Amino acid sequence: MSNALTSVPVSVIIPCYLAYPFLERAVNSLLAQSIKPAELILIDDASPDGGKTKNLIATLAEQINKTFVEISVVSIYLQENSGPGGARNAGWERATQPWIAFLDADDIWDPHKLELQYQLLQLNPSIDLLAHKSQFIKINTSFSKKIFMSDSIRIYKVDLKKMLISNLFPARSVMLRSEIPIRFPSRRESEDYSLWLHIVARGYDVRFMDYVLAYTFRPEFSKGGYSGQLWSQEKRELHTLLTIYKDGYINTLLFLIIVVWSLSKFMRRMLIKLVNYRAD
Repeated sequence: MSNALTSVPVSVIIPCYLAYPFLERAVNSLLAQSIKPAELILIDDASPDGGKTKNLIATLAEQINKTFVEISVVSIYLQENSGPGGARNAGWERATQPWIAFLDADDIWDPHKLELQYQLLQLNPSIDLLAHKSQFIKINTSFSKKIFMSDSIRIYKVDLKKMLISNLFPARSVMLRSEIPIRFPSRRESEDYSLWLHIVARGYDVRFMDYVLAYTFRPEFSKGGYSGQLWSQEKRELHTLLTIYKDGYINTLLFLIIVVWSLSKFMRRMLIKLVNYRAD
């Protein structure tokens, strides 16, 4: 990508809930990008922490506006908690750029994430949503400098059956067209999974990069967050599958097969959680 390009036309949306301890780390990974986004949208999802998250958002926005003239910062303060999906929707409605990328407040990006992902979108103009691999790392992990060539990265077409088998896309990996009219659903469903499924089901061009460009510090099925609430998470996934079925995207036989598959994955997660708890 040309060095003359100072930013990419991407609005980065970061939902923030009780994010005071780690939000700055996530934002720093964005500011360390080899090419910066044109817009950063920070949403405080009514964090009950005495204003710590809200004040940190205001401080970060002021610092970025002074130092990074190529980044426009938007701060949103929700009066009622709406969950990650609702907060992302609020940011999406305010976004001004043709592409949207999502970053959770407790995750980070590889320094070349935006440059490489946007470059591949330019090389493949039919794509509507492009995601990539993500990796769990430990705090204080050091990174070696990556040398990459976009031509060597494999991109796979993703269809509905592949997505029904497993949610391939953590939100931190997704870049999509802002003009897509579908939004994150209510908290009765798996918010991000439901959105990706509906985008694929409606025939949008969805691809997956075989390359790690994002990192999480929270292991799968960890004690905190949505991933630690396994039965609640499973009920949301089942409700999501039911919605896809009722919307007519899959037939009865496939729906039943996928429900059995989902429940078998849930049992596996429960076993993993049990083993991990015993090891603690």
